Amino acid sequence: MKCKHCDSRNGKINSTYKFYDIFECHDCQRWTRQMIDDCCRSPDEQYVFGLQNGVVFTVYVQCLNCFGCKNRTKGLSPKTYSDKVRKESIFRETEFKNWIKAKQDESQEIYEIEKHLNYLKTNDYFYRTHLQSEYWKTIRLKALERDNKICQSCKLEQATEVHHLTYKNLGNESLDELISYCRACHEKVHEKTNLD
Repeated sequence: MKCKHCDSRNGKINSTYKFYDIFECHDCQRWTRQMIDDCCRSPDEQYVFGLQNGVVFTVYVQCLNCFGCKNRTKGLSPKTYSDKVRKESIFRETEFKNWIKAKQDESQEIYEIEKHLNYLKTNDYFYRTHLQSEYWKTIRLKALERDNKICQSCKLEQATEVHHLTYKNLGNESLDELISYCRACHEKVHEKTNLD
């Protein structure tokens, strides 16, 4: 399967759920989910009558294991398929709706897990985690001390924040990649960067 994040085809099934396979890319380590082709992992599809006001109007193929139905939007002709229906089996509407809800619930659950795991692999997560590290706390303090805790932009206010001049060595910054700012000047620098 092609990874939707990096276009690699170098992945494997990481885990399986009732209705989805989860692929993990070996290149970017991100998850991609894919719905299985069948209605469930153990399909037992049978022809059943679809009723309208108690009268047969179509034939569906419904799984007796999960009650999923792939041809729900387009039934089959009763004239052609009636002989395939066993013992006048009738489409199970309530169970079908439960099947749809179960798929939606599982999809949402996987989405939340996928979103969280993929976020853990982002630069934003790495950056936010780095700002909590002892290395950052130490080098940040050194930058403030080097600049005498004076904002290096306005030269008037006390510096309370340290700005990265580059993110090239994020996680292993050197002092010359950092500059001390007051909050207002730091915000101006980021506003300007967002406009560029």
